[in-house]
Amino acid sequence: MARILLVAMLLSFAFAASAFPQSSNATLGGTVADSTGALIPGVSVIATNTATGIVTMSITNETGAYQVTAHLADGHGYTSICFIAGPPDSPDSARRLDGFRRATAGLPETPVYHGDFTTAGGRRVAERIIAAGRVPRALVCANDQTAIGVMTALQHAGLSVPGDVAVTGFDGIWLGRHLRPSLTTVVQPMAALGDTAVAMLTDRIGGVGPSSTTLPPQILPRRTVELPVRLELRGSCGCAP
Repeated sequence: MARILLVAMLLSFAFAASAFPQSSNATLGGTVADSTGALIPGVSVIATNTATGIVTMSITNETGAYQVTAHLADGHGYTSICFIAGPPDSPDSARRLDGFRRATAGLPETPVYHGDFTTAGGRRVAERIIAAGRVPRALVCANDQTAIGVMTALQHAGLSVPGDVAVTGFDGIWLGRHLRPSLTTVVQPMAALGDTAVAMLTDRIGGVGPSSTTLPPQILPRRTVELPVRLELRGSCGCAP
């Protein structure tokens, strides 16, 4: 019982602290070794599940990116919008880019740049955009850290956010609401992700469903648990703070 409680507590704290803000998927399967070397059931927090998971937990990445981009285009009337994605091999970034493209399908030009999900990376991309003289009316960022770096670069270049350039993020990290202007973002349901992951782990410990230690990966049932996100409008997009 102590082992079960320890794993559940660690998992809850990992999600609640947003330890993996740009990559909120969890795979149910496999085992975790405790301090004695004994193997106990575990839920691994990873970017994707391509091989051996039973249940994949994720968020509605595409829908969230579509909502925030559509708000810029339809709510504010911006027609010059670009996207700063994460690394090209990031599944979360790819889904968010899909949502961006769906929301901007009718716009004439929607450039896409790639960052690395960090504040420094976002600043570097924004500085390249500014140096090239191709500053759009709005920048949609694949995560909040990127957006923070973008806002820093814009402000250092003498550009106002949102007066000259609107900026949005994705994740809903705590720092975003304390920026000036506060950051419009898509909020991940971190508490729900933690609760769901713990419930998945508890079921597996209790023997609910097949175990990946007894069934070959090719015949394991697959199920996706996708949790909704929430658009939070703040000052950086042009809404009231």
